[in-house]
Amino acid sequence: MTSGRFVSLALVIVVIGIGLLPALYSVTNDEEFCSLDRASVRALTMLIAILSALTVVVAMRIVGSLLVSALMVVPVAIAQLGRILPPDHGVCDGPGRRCYVWAV
Repeated sequence: MTSGRFVSLALVIVVIGIGLLPALYSVTNDEEFCSLDRASVRALTMLIAILSALTVVVAMRIVGSLLVSALMVVPVAIAQLGRILPPDHGVCDGPGRRCYVWAV
């Protein structure tokens, strides 16, 4: 998907969410009250699931770019760890020497 499609998909999610806000609020708080209000609880519950899935799809692109930028920044920060920490810190032997980094 191109970025234009993601933007339009995000706008559709926001418009549907704002347009059906009272009904969505009603079904998430109390399904019995919502059914008394002559709203289709099953359809609104399905709509919440679909909107949640679409929100995850849109957010994955943003999170993916954040992860890529983190993968570019973290190695540099780890490499500079030996210059910042004192030699007796236990992680690094000192500037220009071995630096041990533990990762999970």
